[in-house]
Formats: sequence, C-alpha cells, structure tokens
Amino acid sequence: MMAENRKSVLIVDDDPLQLKELAEFLSTLNVDCLQEQNGYGAINCIKKHHPDLVLLDIKMPGLDGIEVARLIERQNLSPAIILMSGHADCIKDANAAGLKVFSVLDKPIPLRALKRFVEQKLLD
Repeated sequence: MMAENRKSVLIVDDDPLQLKELAEFLSTLNVDCLQEQNGYGAINCIKKHHPDLVLLDIKMPGLDGIEVARLIERQNLSPAIILMSGHADCIKDANAAGLKVFSVLDKPIPLRALKRFVEQKLLD
C-alpha cells in the first residue's frame, strides 16, 4: 500500500532479482515502490496507482518496454519514464524510438545515477 502524499515509483522488470534490488534501493529514498514483471501488468498498475515515475526494462517477453512507453504516451498517462536495459542494441532502439523518456540507463544501473534521476524527477 502506498502512503499518502509520498511519491511512487513503478519498477517493471522480468528479472525478480533486479526488481528486489531496485525496490530495496528506492525504499531508502523515501518513495513508495510498486513492482511488475511484465508490460501488461505495468499498464494496469499505472492506470490503477498513477505512479510518478516508471523504471521500465526494455527487453521483456510479450509487451516490451518500448511498447509500454508508447502506450503510456498514447493513453496520456502521466508518469516520467526511465528505460533500462543490459543490451546495447535495446538502448540504441530506445534512443531511436523518439519516445519522451527522461533517460535511458544501461544495466547494471549505477545506483548513484539512479538516485540523482529519482531526486530530479520526484523530490525537487
């Protein structure tokens, strides 16, 4: 459950270990963390909980992160988006997609950079 007046971050990654590590780190920044393991769950979660920021893995089975970002834009959903991937070709595809994302980060995500991005988007 999310606390009232606290910012929230949705982490979307098909790797359960990555989800756990990111959620543990983000909880130290005084934000609520939501977690989903696929793109379909991400869209449903965004519509239901309206997170302020979405950390979105690009390479996932089914609905990938780039398509989720497109759906977020098309449906005028409001979260800021940070795409992430451990695959260089996915990073290149994301940059070429023309999406309105805040950043595209290479995995493993440098936590210092993630903290800076979260603070810029949520805590200013």
